[in-house]
Parts: sequence; C-alpha cells; structure tokens
Amino acid sequence: MIMEEAFAAYEAVRHRLPAGTRSAACQGLPDLDALADDVDVFLLDAFGVLNIGETAIPGVPERVVGLQKAGKRVIVVSNAAGYPHSNRWKIRVPQI
Repeated sequence: MIMEEAFAAYEAVRHRLPAGTRSAACQGLPDLDALADDVDVFLLDAFGVLNIGETAIPGVPERVVGLQKAGKRVIVVSNAAGYPHSNRWKIRVPQI
C-alpha cells in the first residue's frame, strides 16, 4: 500500500475513532532527561530505538541506568511477534 492509499484508508474510518482529548501541540525535546521529571514510567521500543539487531545503540544502556537511578520505571516493549521468546533482547546494564 502506498502512502496516499494508507492515509485515504485512515481518513475513511477516522469518524469511528475516538476524538483526541489533548489540545496541546507536540514539542521537541533534546533528550529523555528533559522529560524525566514529569514522567514516572518509560515504555521504550526495543528494535530500532534501543538496539539495532543484537547491538545496543550507543548511549542507550547508560541512559536506561540513569532513568532507573532517578527512580523511573523502564519497560521495554516490542511488536516483534515473530522473534523467538528464547532469544528475547535483554538490556545489559553496565555497572556504574
């Protein structure tokens, strides 16, 4: 499906979707630290956000440790339904 078809399909069912409840605009932030004081739990996607393949993106383990040390709960989520459960990706947190 090309992009125009995807948007057309969305617009065709948009009337059935719940209305948005927030009127605030999105804002860009430099990093998670700029948001950390206002959030208790972080849901982070594994593949492509925390890691690429079997390799963590540089700085990610340290960022997760920092959030945890600040008392934040970090939960890794994924939509990789076909990824074998025995090979689940685990954050290897360095000892700091």
